[in-house]
Amino acid sequence: MPSRQDQIRRFSDLITTGQVRLGMNHAEVRSLLGEPDATGGTSRRNKNPGIYKYGDVELGFGKNDQAGLVLVYLDETKSDEFVTLLSERK
Repeated sequence: MPSRQDQIRRFSDLITTGQVRLGMNHAEVRSLLGEPDATGGTSRRNKNPGIYKYGDVELGFGKNDQAGLVLVYLDETKSDEFVTLLSERK
């Protein structure tokens, strides 16, 4: 697996070039990045995963299928903080 810095650099480049952007749906993300390493956040009500994980980078989707991608981040393993790479909040 690439180092955290390499993962940050890769996703930062994808974000800067507009390849990864807010509002992308699950199919667009999989088409660009391939199948995720792990998924999470499914429920009886929402069959699509709310989180796709690629290495240490997590992509968060909105609560409904129309919301699309709302957050790209890395969890900090040694604290409760995380590194936000892309968010709908400014």
